[in-house]
Amino acid sequence: MKAVTLLQLAAPFVIAILVGAGVALETPTNALLAKSSGSFLWASLFSFLVGAVVLIAALAVRRPALALGWSGAPWYAWVGGVYGALLVVGSAWATPKLGAGTTLVVIVASQVVLGVVLDHFSLLGLAHHPVSGLRLAGVMIVALGAVLIARG
Repeated sequence: MKAVTLLQLAAPFVIAILVGAGVALETPTNALLAKSSGSFLWASLFSFLVGAVVLIAALAVRRPALALGWSGAPWYAWVGGVYGALLVVGSAWATPKLGAGTTLVVIVASQVVLGVVLDHFSLLGLAHHPVSGLRLAGVMIVALGAVLIARG
C-alpha cells in the first residue's frame, strides 16, 4: 500500500474509531435515560430528538446543498433511521440486563458478520470486497471475543 493511500485511509479510520466510542458511550447513557424516564422507548425518543437538534445545528452552520437526485433513491435507502432506532431502543433495553460490554460486543460482532456478507455480495451499492481467509479469521476472532466477554 502506498503512503498516499495510508494517509487517505487515516481520516476514515479516526472517524470510525470516534463513532465506535460514541456507540460505546451511547449505550449506557441511553440505559441511564431509560432508567430515569421509566421507559426505554421514551429514552430512545429523547436520544433521537437531541440528535436531530445536533443535525439541524450542523446543517445551519455548514449549509450543504441538497442534491436534486435524492428523491430517486431506492426505497431501502430510506429505512436507515429504522436501524438507528432499533439500535438505540435495543441497546437501551439490553444494556441493563447484559451490561455494556456484552451488549456492545454482540452488536459489534453482528455488524462485522453482516458487513462482510454485504461486502462479499456487493449489496446496497457497496464495492465488492470478497470473503477471504483473513476476513473469515477476523470474523471468527470477533465472534470468539463476543463469547469470551459474554461469558466472563
